[in-house]
Amino acid sequence: MKKIVKIIEVIIGIIILLGIIFFAIDYNRAKNNEQPMFCVQIDEANDGGTKIYLGLGYKVIDFNTLSGFDDVKIGTWFMDYDDFNDEIKKSNEEFEKKQYLEEKNISSIEIKETGLSSERPAKSYTLNQNEMYELAKLIDSLIFSEETCDGMSDYFIVCTDEQELKSYGIELYSDTTHITSAGVGEAVLNDEQREQVNEILKNFEA
Repeated sequence: MKKIVKIIEVIIGIIILLGIIFFAIDYNRAKNNEQPMFCVQIDEANDGGTKIYLGLGYKVIDFNTLSGFDDVKIGTWFMDYDDFNDEIKKSNEEFEKKQYLEEKNISSIEIKETGLSSERPAKSYTLNQNEMYELAKLIDSLIFSEETCDGMSDYFIVCTDEQELKSYGIELYSDTTHITSAGVGEAVLNDEQREQVNEILKNFEA
């Protein structure tokens, strides 16, 4: 009886040791965004190509979604696809922004001071992807009128795409903000749009 118990203990010990070794190897592979070696695929998510693997005491989820979320997660058998919904959502949002800018052929957007109302040299600021997306969407949503107030622009918006440079002006007043476009006219921003522009312009104060 003692011999059988001893054999069982040895077998359990070997299984645990193998589990630790397999986990260590697959853990390092997951950190390098590589598929596991010592797992069996048990499922595939309906998101473009995510595969779920089961190992000796652990689980691996190899994410490969249509929106570009490409990551390998490793954890216990209780780890679930939905545990990473926040990361997937963030990836989806970044993918949407990138796709929108690509469809518009916008490679960069820069805002420049006119320098007319300042004694120091005019500054410029190159927008990051999130700011480019917000500003491009904002401009697309505006309704321009040919009637303008003939004000002086405080800033210029310069959009660079594959075909041309598109330029807009920003006119700041105490109670309103206008976006102007040569040959198109002028649009008056609502409070929400004005706040979006003001958030970007804060970069000039940094």
